[in-house]
Amino acid sequence: NEKQIMFFKKMVKQGGTLIAHNSSTRRLLSQDSFSRVKEISDSFDSAHKYNVSLQREFLAKDTEVDKEIVNNNKVNFKLNYPRENSQNKISADTLKKRDNWQSLFMPSGAFVSGRVNKDHWLSFGSINTLPLLYSNLPVLMSDSSSNAVIRVGELINSSDNDNDNYKSLNWSDIPAGKDINVRMSGLVWPEASNRIANSAYLTQERYGKGQIILFAGEPNFRGSALGTNRIWLNAIVYGSGLGTSANIDL
Repeated sequence: NEKQIMFFKKMVKQGGTLIAHNSSTRRLLSQDSFSRVKEISDSFDSAHKYNVSLQREFLAKDTEVDKEIVNNNKVNFKLNYPRENSQNKISADTLKKRDNWQSLFMPSGAFVSGRVNKDHWLSFGSINTLPLLYSNLPVLMSDSSSNAVIRVGELINSSDNDNDNYKSLNWSDIPAGKDINVRMSGLVWPEASNRIANSAYLTQERYGKGQIILFAGEPNFRGSALGTNRIWLNAIVYGSGLGTSANIDL
């Protein structure tokens, strides 16, 4: 309710850490709350913004620099802009209609791939790709105003011969020469894979002197997923210090 939201706002703004998962995350985002993360159904009018943030994450992993081009004095007229190279761009109206249909096919207890940002403190002790226990969870959208520590889907090299064009997958673009694996085990309908691919499973954002950590799922569900359990423990143990700037009176 409104009183709870006001309490959370005050607590976090003063330097606290708010951790929510699954239904708590959904309820928090359904309010006129203070998180900048959105559920997918509320994001389609800003799909381009979320896609740009995603492409920046992809490009940040490409550490190879063509020194000849960088050190050339002439202006380069052949720069590549990922969004302009993508195929089959989709309108906001079509995205909404697709999502209404795809939401009917959400899994119920399957494992999907989660690609991990190993440079973030929440991922201490993690591997590059985590199995995520997934069901009908809130599908989280994160732009540059928050950190997507884990996203759904493992990028792999493409098996087809089209290595020059980006491919559109709902709101997001897949880099040229790449495909994305979502399902690990269990029943995941193709419609669900398309819906949740590249969405955020775990986000972290600053609010005032504190922070908000949101899990789409339940990382410690019955103690069965040791990988996400480690991430959840990182949030609890390190969250009170890392990611916040609360004043400490000595």
